[in-house]
Amino acid sequence: MVSTPRTLRSHGVKGTQIPSDLLQYLHEQLKATYPELAKYPLDTTRLCWYMDTPDENFLIDCVPGFDGSLFIATGGSGHAFKFLPVIGRLVKDRIEGNMEPEVAIRFGFSRRLDSSAALHNSRQGKPKCLDESTMQLWSAEDLNEYTLTKM
Repeated sequence: MVSTPRTLRSHGVKGTQIPSDLLQYLHEQLKATYPELAKYPLDTTRLCWYMDTPDENFLIDCVPGFDGSLFIATGGSGHAFKFLPVIGRLVKDRIEGNMEPEVAIRFGFSRRLDSSAALHNSRQGKPKCLDESTMQLWSAEDLNEYTLTKM
């Protein structure tokens, strides 16, 4: 399965729409947590793609079976932004073969993962297949209109 982000470039105006059931759920949670804030209309919507790994460590390695010609650096597990100042050095070290062996194991394909690998469950719920042909997508305007009819 290939997953690609929906953006304004790839899908035009529909690029910022998200599944209506998820948008309604998010708004209900906002309303329960911050009722005053939930009264304001949304400006825009957007889905963010995350690449999680079971142990929440990055994956910085050559892909096995490609003889070093395919390299991957991913697996931010929702916190990659704060590592931006150091991740470039790690990627460079791995590509050039200068990464410390214990670091290479920690971020490599060959690292051992077991059922206790995940430190905590920061993502809740089950994965959802986003099949555009069968789901209803909403924009911020759709939710604002829906919310007004419920008031």
